[in-house]
Amino acid sequence: MQGEVPWLSIVDTNADLAEQFWRKLGYEPTGEASPYKTGGVESTARAWSRPVIDENSAMSR
Repeated sequence: MQGEVPWLSIVDTNADLAEQFWRKLGYEPTGEASPYKTGGVESTARAWSRPVIDENSAMSR
């Protein structure tokens, strides 16, 4: 999985609950945002990511 960064999007209409959950798992906002539209809902989806820990380098310390 080298070079890959886990990411997800949080929609503003769900951010009050979702941000707390994902932040506790190590995710942080990237600053990227895009329009989100489904059915009658229009909002903004914001990208979040978290660092990947290389277990091999962490174990050699």
